[in-house]
Amino acid sequence: GEDAFDDAERCLWLAPAYAKGYLRRGGAEWRLGRRADARASYEAGLAVEPENERLKEELARLRTRPDTAPRVAAQQAMYRTMVVSPSLDVEGLFELLQEPDRLTNAAVAARAPQLDSLLEYLCATLECDLVVLKTCAPLREAYDRATFACGQLLSSCPGAGSRLNAAHRVVGALRHALRCGWRMEPRARSHGVAKFAANALAVVAASPEADDEIRRAATRHLLGAATQWLVDASPEPDPRPAPSREANAPAPARGRDDVETSASDDDGGEMPTLERAPSRRSDDDDERRERQRVVCGCGALSPRLSAATWLERLFERGVPPWVREEVDAFRDAELLAVHLTVAVRDERAPPLGLPGLARCCAPRLMASSTRVDLFVRPEWRWDAAIRVAGRLDAAPAPAPAADD
Repeated sequence: GEDAFDDAERCLWLAPAYAKGYLRRGGAEWRLGRRADARASYEAGLAVEPENERLKEELARLRTRPDTAPRVAAQQAMYRTMVVSPSLDVEGLFELLQEPDRLTNAAVAARAPQLDSLLEYLCATLECDLVVLKTCAPLREAYDRATFACGQLLSSCPGAGSRLNAAHRVVGALRHALRCGWRMEPRARSHGVAKFAANALAVVAASPEADDEIRRAATRHLLGAATQWLVDASPEPDPRPAPSREANAPAPARGRDDVETSASDDDGGEMPTLERAPSRRSDDDDERRERQRVVCGCGALSPRLSAATWLERLFERGVPPWVREEVDAFRDAELLAVHLTVAVRDERAPPLGLPGLARCCAPRLMASSTRVDLFVRPEWRWDAAIRVAGRLDAAPAPAPAADD
């Protein structure tokens, strides 16, 4: 499932020309029900290795199914959005979610059957193929709204929300939103989809009121996503837009009335210079962009810095016993700790997630003999430079040299 998908993604980040990685990713996407994505993965694999027979076989099998074509997948998703939505009173749900005073545990419990139906519909939207989201702006808008609705419900009422019948599917759908959020619209102003999903999972994971099975699942999903985000080498972009053509154009010639001069006049005195009132438009634009980039208290625009924020949020009230157990059992705990340390050290990422991780699995980290290469060679991709190189546990210790 998602773990196999994560492994294949990590493999392709380190070796983009490795055809077997595309085969593994396509198989994981198929098992997760994302058939158009699976087809796209097989096509990408054949682009790097056109004679791979296994990829040819899988792609030929998928092409016999109409629902693997992005156009058909988009039509099915749009049908759910445009036809099914009105019959379920989705707008009524959004009105409830936008009024915090009405969104209480009692209100959620009283409307449980209706909310379950609505959440099932929203989860179907969140499980949409990434290749469809990239090419269909109306679906991206629907995806954003669905993420907001699911995230707002769980983060506002983690107790009652986690006990809905649809809660398990909602948490799984938010996990998919974590994977899609940074890639479905790379130039998004705030990447609100990924941040809303991460915030909801962090709140549920740390909540003493939430259902135990749901909060443990939320913890696992958040740890997995944080590891993937920390491995992602995408740099933090400049939130300011690139200078426009007009901004780079040469300044217009000054007229007589615009000249600033200190030349003397006929009386031997200095002529007063003309001063223009400073414009606040640039400052106002910067403030507006800053407000837009902050979602749920996170203003990071790269996956690495955002991951550090949500790990800090997970541990901000201490280390609950269920979180400690899930972190200690997490298969990539060493990799997570290493990459978080590097992000804090080199990029000034929020640091308070590190003590939480250490409290959860310090004995495991101290006992680990993982060899990590932290030296970045100029010819390497940055994300390939920081990687687990191998374990020394199974390697026999070298025999001591005999004295002459």
